[in-house]
Amino acid sequence: MNQKNKAAVNARYREIKVKSAAPFWGAAAIWVLAAFLMPMHKPAVIVLTAVVSLAAYGFITLILPKKTIREKIPFMSGDSILDDTVNRIDAATEAIAASAKAIFAERPEISDRMNEIVSYILKIRTDILKFPKKNKKISRFLNYYLPTTVKISDKYVYLLSQRSKGENVTEGLQSIESALDQIKTAFIKQHDALFEEEALDLSTDVAVLETLLEQDSLEEKYEIHHNTEE
Repeated sequence: MNQKNKAAVNARYREIKVKSAAPFWGAAAIWVLAAFLMPMHKPAVIVLTAVVSLAAYGFITLILPKKTIREKIPFMSGDSILDDTVNRIDAATEAIAASAKAIFAERPEISDRMNEIVSYILKIRTDILKFPKKNKKISRFLNYYLPTTVKISDKYVYLLSQRSKGENVTEGLQSIESALDQIKTAFIKQHDALFEEEALDLSTDVAVLETLLEQDSLEEKYEIHHNTEE
């Protein structure tokens, strides 16, 4: 997996237009400048300053377009427990994906490992959404594994950014690289554990089916044998 086809984070966003603060500060600057250069005790000067200030506000607003920012939309289903779980997963995947992006140029192979971890987190997210009752099975994953993974991913970015990579920094990077493999394995097991009940139910269904097939086979043999005797 490379940076271009990394697992997408499922968080949703909306774009919001935000006014710049520059027009306000420009208008305020007119009043400050007038206070130093003109006799502000005269009504005519106050009126003139106000007009110029409003003109400056309007002009700056006109030449400076609104800034567009992306605001994250929290997941809301009506189930407070599910909402909390999904929003925490979304925040974690976004953070880990950001770390993967930050190190891609220098350590693409480690970036890919982080993105693989993100892909398994998203698989868990998908299954939790389909079967909310499984939420109770990911308590340790949610409260320990996930925040710890975010923490060490952030730490890796920080250590990698150090210009001087001495012995301690190098050992720290290697330790995290080794931990990422263990985390990936743990997340694979966590995802698989969500299907424990399904596997048990399937095993029971198969056992019952095999028993019925065996009984049908015996009955068929008995009927054939009985008809032959007649």
